[in-house]
Order: sequence, then C-alpha cells, then structure tokens
Amino acid sequence: MKAERILGALYGQALGDAMGMPSELWPRTRVKAHFGWIDRFLPGPKENNAACYFNRAEFTDDTAMALCLADALLECEGSIDPEIIGRNILAWAERFDAFNKNVLGPTSKIALNAIRDGKPIAALENNGVTNGAAMRVSPLGCLLPPTNLTAFIAEVALASSPTHKSDLAVAGAVVVAWAVSR
Repeated sequence: MKAERILGALYGQALGDAMGMPSELWPRTRVKAHFGWIDRFLPGPKENNAACYFNRAEFTDDTAMALCLADALLECEGSIDPEIIGRNILAWAERFDAFNKNVLGPTSKIALNAIRDGKPIAALENNGVTNGAAMRVSPLGCLLPPTNLTAFIAEVALASSPTHKSDLAVAGAVVVAWAVSR
C-alpha cells in the first residue's frame, strides 16, 4: 500500500507539473491571454524563458528534484542525508544544463554552485525565502510518520538544507510534506 501511495504522489506531481509547465512563472493574466485555458499537455512556448526548454508532457525541475530526493531516500534506505540529496540535485542540474537555462531558482542556484565548489552542506548559509524545498518534498510526506510534529519538521528541514535553510522556506516545505502525509 505504501509503494502505491508513493507512486501515486510522484505520478500526480509529475502529471500536474507537466500540465502546468507551459505557464511556468507567468502571471495568470499572461497565461489567459496566451493560452486561454490549459486543458491538455502543451509544449513550453518559445516566449516563456522558463518553459521553452520543455516538450509537451515534460515535467520541470520541481518533479526532477523530487525524484532526486526520492533516489537519495532509496540510496540511504529511508534515512535523510543532505549530502546525498545535494549530490543528486547537482548531478541532475548538470545533466540538464540547468545552470545555463532559466530553470533554477536563485536560492538553489547559489547553493548548488557552492556544493559544486566543494562546500559542505552544513556550511551553507541560511538563505533564501523561495519555494525550492517545498516543490520537492512530496516523497517525505509519503515516508515520514506524521505522529511527531517536532521530528517531522526536523526531518523536512534536514532534507531541505542542501538548498534552503531559512525558516520561511522550511515552513513552506513542512506544509507541503504535511499535506501529502495526510
């Protein structure tokens, strides 16, 4: 049952991400003017400098980073290792050429550059009030027991730490993971 739940969460995230990809970073008025209504998978329009790299039905960095987190959890047999998570996200970013495309948020880009330069995750600054941690935490919501909120928050914060350490970013990640856990 747990495997089905995890797959369902990841499939749901990937499908929703792929459906919303063409409108990535655009305000609602621009989306409505350009598409009218998005009711099927569309390619990223060339006018959208964040979505132009994606073909129809492709998911974005949001799902890619969730899969990096899931792979790290598998590799560590369910334990959270920020160094492995950071390594996986950096490997994806380099494969996708994300540093040269407009797909990484500013906080993730700064952190991943520091990781690439060999800085340990524990030494990274407490910065960034962006949503990069929240967008990738669905696997944690499937795996972490929600019975102890303090432990839940600590584990989500640890998994967020490769790119996001600020209270605001971690709070957003906790809310998403907690919602998935329900």
